[in-house]
This record gives sequence, structure tokens and C-alpha cells, in this order.
Amino acid sequence: MHEVYPPSIGLSLLSRAVTALQFAVIGTAMGGEAVIKYTPVPRDFVDKIQSNKWAAVAGAWFIGSSFSSSLLKTGAFEVRLDGTLVWSGLAKGHPPNNPAEVLAALELAGLKRPQSSRDSSRDAATSEDNPEPFVADDDF
Repeated sequence: MHEVYPPSIGLSLLSRAVTALQFAVIGTAMGGEAVIKYTPVPRDFVDKIQSNKWAAVAGAWFIGSSFSSSLLKTGAFEVRLDGTLVWSGLAKGHPPNNPAEVLAALELAGLKRPQSSRDSSRDAATSEDNPEPFVADDDF
């Protein structure tokens, strides 16, 4: 089952504005005097970017991309067992901090943890019914 959790319209628009600002800084770094001649960008801003072009381009690229992508994160980390929601990153406001949180939620929902190979070899001699370990369905 595939569900889509898109970000809000406001965050999507803000992310696009950040991307536009990235390209403006990169264009200013590469354009130099042409930017001053054909746009209303202040000369002191262009001069500041021109004084260290590569730092401006790298900063705009990496910081802008990181900020833009963080705006689009929804926090959706939903785990279902037999169609029942057992962990919701949206409801909790964060993804799980470690796998044990999700495993505990799955156990509360009724999923039995498979025995380790050491435990199963010891118990196989004493137990007549040896259940197959849980195998996750690839359709998530």
C-alpha cells in the first residue's frame, strides 16, 4: 500500500522561492557587471558576491539545497501491520529514534518476534511445533 503525504502549499512555494534565490546568487556570481547593467540588484551586493565567487556559489548550492529539501519533509513514517497503523511519524511528530520503537509498536499490535538461531536450535529439540519466522511482505 502506497500513500502520498505531500507538503503544504505554503512550504512548497517557500521551497521554490529558496531555489529561485539560489539561482539568483549563482547568476550574480557568474554574471558580474551584466547583472548590474540589466537588473535592479544593488552594486554593493554584486561586489560582495564577486569578491568570493566560489564561496557564494558553493554556499548557495549546498545551504540552499539543504534548506529547500528540509522544507519539503513531511515527517511521514507510517508503519502498518495487516492494514492497521502501528507507528505514525505524522501523529508523533517525528520518525522513530531507533528501530526498537517500531519493533515495540509491532509487538503491541500482535507481531511475534522471531527467535534467534541460538534460541531456536535449543528450543527445536524440546518443541514439537516450530513456527516459521515472520517474513515481511514486500508490498509496502
